[in-house]
Amino acid sequence: MANDMIFLQISILPIDIVILIYIKIKYGGTNRVSPYFTAFCLQVTLGTALDSIVGFMDSLHLSSLGVLPLILTALDHFIGESVTYSFQRYATSFIGSEKYQHSRLEKVTKVLSIVYPLLLIANAFFGFAYAYEDGVYVRHALWFPVVFVIPLVHLSVGINHLFRYRKNFRREQLATLYSGFAISFACMFLQVAFFRNVLLIFYMASLNVLLFLLTFETPDYSAMMDALNELKGAQEREKEEREKADAAVRSQNNFMTQMSHEIRTPLNAIIGYDDLILKNTDRSEEIGEYAENIKTSANSLLDFFKSVMDYVSNRGADEINAQPPSVAKFREMSVVVPPTVRKTGRFSDLVVKPGSPEQRILIVDDNDMNVDLLIRMLKPAGIPMDTETNGKDALDRLRRTHYTLVFMDHMMPVMDGMEALRVIRATHICDDTPVIMMTANTVKGEEEKYRTAGFADYVTKPFEEAKLYSILTKYLPLQENVSEETWSGDMWDFYGSIFSFLDVNGVRDRFNGDHEFFLHTVQDMVDRDISPDLSTTYEDRNFYQYSCLLQALRENSELIGAHDVANIARTCRGFADSGDLQSLSVVHPQMKAAAAALHSRLKDGLLKMDAMGKGAE
Repeated sequence: MANDMIFLQISILPIDIVILIYIKIKYGGTNRVSPYFTAFCLQVTLGTALDSIVGFMDSLHLSSLGVLPLILTALDHFIGESVTYSFQRYATSFIGSEKYQHSRLEKVTKVLSIVYPLLLIANAFFGFAYAYEDGVYVRHALWFPVVFVIPLVHLSVGINHLFRYRKNFRREQLATLYSGFAISFACMFLQVAFFRNVLLIFYMASLNVLLFLLTFETPDYSAMMDALNELKGAQEREKEEREKADAAVRSQNNFMTQMSHEIRTPLNAIIGYDDLILKNTDRSEEIGEYAENIKTSANSLLDFFKSVMDYVSNRGADEINAQPPSVAKFREMSVVVPPTVRKTGRFSDLVVKPGSPEQRILIVDDNDMNVDLLIRMLKPAGIPMDTETNGKDALDRLRRTHYTLVFMDHMMPVMDGMEALRVIRATHICDDTPVIMMTANTVKGEEEKYRTAGFADYVTKPFEEAKLYSILTKYLPLQENVSEETWSGDMWDFYGSIFSFLDVNGVRDRFNGDHEFFLHTVQDMVDRDISPDLSTTYEDRNFYQYSCLLQALRENSELIGAHDVANIARTCRGFADSGDLQSLSVVHPQMKAAAAALHSRLKDGLLKMDAMGKGAE
């Protein structure tokens, strides 16, 4: 009979011992097998051995052993409870979740593990769970609650933890979970209900140890799970940081959009009306001089604001909280480019091409000064114009009247320009009419947004005559009717001989024949030599300001016809912006030498002109 009771556990005990030896020899000096799993294996082995001894002793029914059977049985039950609690701790550790490791349920089961040995000690005195009578193990009223309930709680908590984590398991691991738990409960039920003299509990525990070793605690899988968990954590942290950064960028862009609108809108009126004053006033008169000073100051403010906008717009998400440059540095970046008076053909010289239908323009803007200014600027073209103050009224107007061109403001009450265009395109009110966006928003990426939305083109505030002139001649059937030259050929020829290294003939159209403005730009480049600043910012590795200086050098060089310097400045800036410092280190000395040579030759040309008495003409 003794053999019938213990043969299953005796047969499985060598396997437990082999597993322990295998873990110790192969992974004893590493962390690749969970220490909780090692403790679980050790307790299963000890429990299997002790349960076999107790079973053998019970089968003999020896009353002469006194209290020894009671002590060994209590120790056997205690190890059984310890095995299930050890399994719970292993399951909690395996899923690696702080939520489970410090949960209220974990604290309750820890208290139960302390209470359990106290119950066994109390049973030795009061016998409410089990006792030995004439060497025979006898179960009393509270046997099942004391012997099995607390171990079942530990087992159930561990199972619950692993099943919550099952979406991360492979198919064979899930099979191990299901089969292992089925074996556990089946063996427990069979022993309690039917085969009380057959030892099944530690037999099933030993089988589960083997299953978990083969599918959960192989070194490759453990390493893989550690790597996956670490990667998953890193991805979650990166996603969280990126969401914060994106939110900061969106907040920044919203602020800069509003800022651009609030500053550029009044500047548009200041610069636009001042241009109208200058057109109708002799610049030698006192009021003309005042208007020139207003224009210079307004352009200076606009250039400064552009520098600030470029700095915010060009920063990445990682630089949102970085310390911005000082105001003095912004001023340096903004004054490099001289105030540009972009002259263009005269609107009064435009006429509708013969045979073209009647032209009519609609201006939609809620700012009265913007509307008035645009009308005054376009009026010399002789094209009839109508106005509306919001997108909704503009739609009603477009349904009644055919327009050949529409200027649409972005931010308006009732209905803004973006929504109005969506309705225009969706309802096919005027499919053949170009709609031009008018905006004070110069935040990076806005141009692409407007074009994607369906706007044919866009103009920024302050309005530039050159851009407006380009819009009219591009989208309306207009042609120039110019009957006289708009520049002095003699002075341009003279400048061409002095500055033979510049493409003077190629750029005089850009200055619209204003040779005085050309000379002013050359003089300004000589007075504001940026070569030292280029060297300083490059050596200090301040590549943002270095890039801004290169952009100014490229624009100014292109403006006066120094195309070779403009090209090398463009190349340098491309390397600086992309972070290709190796290529930049090769090109920077060439660019520095080219910029210095241009400055020297421009200065020599001005000195030569002064010596010839031509500088003041």
